[in-house]
Amino acid sequence: MKFSCLWMFVFAAPGLWAADYVVIVSVDGLRPQAVEELGLNSTPNFHRLMNEGVYTHNARTDYDWTWTVPNHTCMVTARPTVGVGGHNYTSNENPAISDNYHTNKGSYITSMYDVAHDRGMTTGLFVAKNKLVIIDQSYNAAHGAPDITGVDNGRDKIDQYVHNGDLTSDEITSVFTQAMTLSPMNLAMLHVRDPDTQGHGDRWETAAYSNAVVAVDGYIGSVLSLLEGTPPFVNNSTVIVTSDHGGAGLFHEDETDYGNYRIPFYVWGYDVSEPGDLYSINFYSRQEPGLSRPRYDQVVPPIRNGDVANLALMLLGLPPVPDQGAIINQQQDLKVSLQADHVGPLIICQKMSGRGLELFWGHVPQPQRYTLQGRMTFEGFWNNVSGAVTTRRPYHVIPFDQVRGYYRVALTP
Repeated sequence: MKFSCLWMFVFAAPGLWAADYVVIVSVDGLRPQAVEELGLNSTPNFHRLMNEGVYTHNARTDYDWTWTVPNHTCMVTARPTVGVGGHNYTSNENPAISDNYHTNKGSYITSMYDVAHDRGMTTGLFVAKNKLVIIDQSYNAAHGAPDITGVDNGRDKIDQYVHNGDLTSDEITSVFTQAMTLSPMNLAMLHVRDPDTQGHGDRWETAAYSNAVVAVDGYIGSVLSLLEGTPPFVNNSTVIVTSDHGGAGLFHEDETDYGNYRIPFYVWGYDVSEPGDLYSINFYSRQEPGLSRPRYDQVVPPIRNGDVANLALMLLGLPPVPDQGAIINQQQDLKVSLQADHVGPLIICQKMSGRGLELFWGHVPQPQRYTLQGRMTFEGFWNNVSGAVTTRRPYHVIPFDQVRGYYRVALTP
């Protein structure tokens, strides 16, 4: 019997349900254990991220460096720190005014800011450490690349930049929320420093450090209140929260220390359909690393803070950072929801439920019937999905453990 096929793919497509605003919050020196130990009462906003969003407390930093500036560079460029394709910026000090990533590397290093700004989106960077000025210096009017995508939006890729100066993290957060209210930015990064400052001053894993995490919980609450209570962000924005490193003792320089390279990763907002564990959602594209420290050449990588750039771009409906070296999440396959694409002309709606991925499609021509088929790889063999043949009900539930793959509706005479 010959099938005529109408296709649908169960992979999140960039731009399909894109939010208009993505906020990245980098919490300097955040140990996920602190959030776990403090609990719901002391960290209600971190627990909102956990209970209403998708997250893991076992993400990874860059493999070779657990320092602030190299890891933030990974976050905005989607590159590892070292190697042929790495950004190669290893300084963790205040840069000279002439310093930038491109001079250091010997070639231009494209960032998430290039991709967003060159496509007409507004961008921002608000940082609580002056040494992160290297990001702005690399993408300002002097060092940003010419815009060759559509309308010329200029070489300065970061529209609003605010650095520490004499501002505390609390004040930086306040400046950020005010700026977003007055002039909303499509892609913005907010950096707060309290856990790192307290860890260096009084050691990680102390009561003082825990108090710093509680303070950051308040900053997270301010961001969530902004996004859920202020037009145009309501039902139109997503926040990503992660860290550049953890910490152990008074330091975090040892990249082989579990306390240093283990970090949290949260996603909350418009693009998240159901709360859950990030590794469970991405069970084919990301591997939960346990206590290990996987290299970049591991076939199935862990979730890293470097996933941020291409995840943020995907959530905005934009393509990945185009540099050949931008290998972290280059396929934009870190998913935050289990949803089906609107690729096939028959699909009209889909949602996640407690049972799995619910697929709905339009009326099947009568007297024909449909058969839902699936395969795990693009070039694999099609197999009928059990229990999916009917003449009346254009509907099927894909269980959680079968969601990853390709599906089509085959019409049979």
